[in-house]
Amino acid sequence: MLIKRISLENIRSYTDQTVDFPQGSTLLSGDVGSGKSTILLAIDFALFGIQKGLSGTSLLRHGANEGSVELVFDIADREYTIKRALKRKKDAVRQDAGYVLVDGMRKDLTATEAKSFIINLLGYPPEALTKNSSLIYRYTVYTPQEEMQSILVGDKEERLDIMRRVFGVDRYKRMQDNASIFTKELRGKVREIKGSLLDLPERSKMLDEAKAEKDKQAGELEVARKRVLEQTKRVEKEKRELKELQTQLESYQAKKQEYISLKSQFDRLKERKESIESALKEFQPKLEEIDKKLEAFSDLRAIDKSEAEMNAEIQREETTARGLLAKASVLSKEIESLEAILEKGMCATCGQKVADAQRFKAGIDEKSKQFQKVKQDSGVSSDRIQSLRKVKEEAQKYLSSLKEKKLLEDRKNDLLSSKELLEKESKELLESLRSITEKANVLAKELKDDETAARFKEVQSELDELEKTRGEYERQQAALEQRSRDIEARLEELASEVERKKKDKAMMEHYSKMEQWLSDFFMPLMATIERHVMANIQMEFDSLFQKWFAMIVPDENIRVRIDSDFSPLVEQNGFDTQYAFLSGGEKTAVALAYRLALNKVINDLIEKIKTKDIIILDEPTDGFSSEQMDAVRDVLQELDNRQTIIVSHEQKIDSFVDNVVRFAKEHHVSRAFE
Repeated sequence: MLIKRISLENIRSYTDQTVDFPQGSTLLSGDVGSGKSTILLAIDFALFGIQKGLSGTSLLRHGANEGSVELVFDIADREYTIKRALKRKKDAVRQDAGYVLVDGMRKDLTATEAKSFIINLLGYPPEALTKNSSLIYRYTVYTPQEEMQSILVGDKEERLDIMRRVFGVDRYKRMQDNASIFTKELRGKVREIKGSLLDLPERSKMLDEAKAEKDKQAGELEVARKRVLEQTKRVEKEKRELKELQTQLESYQAKKQEYISLKSQFDRLKERKESIESALKEFQPKLEEIDKKLEAFSDLRAIDKSEAEMNAEIQREETTARGLLAKASVLSKEIESLEAILEKGMCATCGQKVADAQRFKAGIDEKSKQFQKVKQDSGVSSDRIQSLRKVKEEAQKYLSSLKEKKLLEDRKNDLLSSKELLEKESKELLESLRSITEKANVLAKELKDDETAARFKEVQSELDELEKTRGEYERQQAALEQRSRDIEARLEELASEVERKKKDKAMMEHYSKMEQWLSDFFMPLMATIERHVMANIQMEFDSLFQKWFAMIVPDENIRVRIDSDFSPLVEQNGFDTQYAFLSGGEKTAVALAYRLALNKVINDLIEKIKTKDIIILDEPTDGFSSEQMDAVRDVLQELDNRQTIIVSHEQKIDSFVDNVVRFAKEHHVSRAFE
């Protein structure tokens, strides 16, 4: 892994800053408080997010609501970009969603997803996701100065536990702890199972007794089933006979029903024949009466005109009469008018005088003659109308008589036809009555000789008795079967229980062997392996620790080594000296040598991690003399990392690094410049 660039926005004292990191050694230089360490914390945050010792509140700039860090780095010549964001919510600062860029392809990720992505990418063990995810990073790439000091002077058990986790040796301790927990559970299981096996002999005896009872019950049940089977055969035989009798009885009932039906039919036909004979007696008086009435129409004369012709002639004559009356009325009015003019001597309308009274009088007389003639003709017409109406009335009487005659003739024909039909039906009824009588006599004889009903009752009674007995046998069989099922269920329950207890016994023996193996072999083996692994690591660690310290402090009067708890031991002038009594430079030398040894051992032990090419040193030369500063240069050359980032305010380091990035703070805002 090689860091190429980091961009900060509203992170601690930075508002907006981008810092490039070339390969080789790079010094982050500046006064105390200028913002150098913030860059290292920002790298830590970009890779692993908010974690213990690195809160969002400590990273987000005061007064800002949002901030972010974007880190660009290479792994195996492939560029990756990861961005994480912070957002202030009420009284807390929380990590917001971010993203990663791989070959220009963006993928949005939650904080947890981004952490998983980085751990997998850096080749760190998967369990790092659930533990302190940056632990390996902290002891191989970047360890804050104050944290390194706490490792050296902290509790040795805590330090040893951290070392176990860093080197991955804690798995042996976890296996021992888990095995211890497991053996306790196994012992508990053994006690539990042992208690449940106390009644196994008794249950086995009960199982044998249940098997014997089952065999005995099976014999009794077999006898009961045979008895039911034999009784069923007798019942079926009786049922077959009863079925045959049922068929015969149904035939008997059908004949009886047919006889009753014939008798009923005979009675109906007989009643009908008597009714017909009574009706035939009434026909003759009715026919004689009709003949008498027909004789009254013997002298009936026909008319030569139809009713329509007579109506038309009357209508014409009435029209003539109305015309004559109208003409007479006109003439009467004319005569009255002329007489009035003659009397006055002049016309009241036009005022013209009568010139010739004699001639005018002659005109009136002529009009009077016409009036009389019209009146006479009107009387003749009225007489003719009366005559025609009398003729029409006679014609209507004729037609009415003719219609009445026709009705009588039709009535006579109907009576004759009905009489003929009734006489024919009477003959047919007589034949039917004879046929029914013959059939009824045959059926009556057959019904009289049939004994099926009596035998049917006898067999039905026998069958009822047989089924009653069979029912009793079946109830006895059912009771035996239920008893057999109860025994079978009890047997299955006991067999299952005994089998389960035998399996539990075998399992208990297995648990006991497993518990013994874990306690006597596995757990001591894990402890031995852990001691050997830690001893090998401690030996290599101690060798490197002494090497780096000797390079930094080339003084034969002071030596260092690592004990079995990975605690640094200092020997000065032949006497053991506590770390706390060392000078500042000596403490820094011990811390740096410890740091470099830790880095080397972890990188050698964990082959797959991708952070072997980079190391970040935070104030590694605090309190060093000029000679020790030169020694640091030799150390860096021997480390030969592709990328080394050093945070220091020592000016001398400028002379032996490849690149320098300087930092300054003005008005509470940090900035970087080359």
